[in-house]
Amino acid sequence: MKNKRYIGDAFYPAIISKDIFDQAEEERQRRAASLGRLNLQKKMRSKAAATSFHWHKAFHHYENPKQQAEYLYSLIEREGVQ
Repeated sequence: MKNKRYIGDAFYPAIISKDIFDQAEEERQRRAASLGRLNLQKKMRSKAAATSFHWHKAFHHYENPKQQAEYLYSLIEREGVQ
């Protein structure tokens, strides 16, 4: 019940009223406080996507296309990572 889309926006229709949404949030906060869980929110870590890759030379050839594709994909590595 934490998702504000439940009260509606430009894309999603409202499925509950703002009053019920606010009451549910107050109750959730009250229960979290009574259980000592107010500080358990996860912090999102940013992770940069790999943008540099290299491909080792292929030495094997498989007749099965699936096996060949798996082998070729296994040869791809990120730059700077062993």
